[in-house]
Amino acid sequence: MFRLLNEEEKTIDAVQLPFELATAGNPRILNGKQSIPPERERFFNEIKNRDWKYLSKKYIKPPVGLRGSVLLLGRLRRCFSKILHKVLQR
Repeated sequence: MFRLLNEEEKTIDAVQLPFELATAGNPRILNGKQSIPPERERFFNEIKNRDWKYLSKKYIKPPVGLRGSVLLLGRLRRCFSKILHKVLQR
């Protein structure tokens, strides 16, 4: 499974973290009382037939506070790409 994460470099970086940092934001690890989201079943059904790029775009969402920034950066990237494309065509 890990081999799919970075197909270009064929590497994975693993870093040991303190328990508190590794479990931050994951209540299921700490108390086991978190409900299972319906997306989990869909994800595991799709993982057999889809590539990582598709799955990550569909299921991995930035933290709430960063979503606006991520959307803005995406728009800026597309705008910059269009401008660069026009400049290179001249």
